[in-house]
Amino acid sequence: MGSGFSALAAALVVGARKDYGRQALLPPNTKYVLLGAGLLWFGWFGFNGGSGLSTGHDAVLAFTNTLLCPACTLLVWLVLA
Repeated sequence: MGSGFSALAAALVVGARKDYGRQALLPPNTKYVLLGAGLLWFGWFGFNGGSGLSTGHDAVLAFTNTLLCPACTLLVWLVLA
């Protein structure tokens, strides 16, 4: 609830977008999107790899899944698109 109320308060303080509905919205900066996705993916490697609390089988499995799941998702997305 705290996060929801904080988001509501921030939205009320910031207000509506200027020219929303009257002017075309420009697409996001692709370089920043890729940089953010790469940083998030890199962070998840540390988070998921360390979740096994050791360097054993659980950590290796979590690390491998963190690598392969997004890669397979990208492959399927490329095939379907």
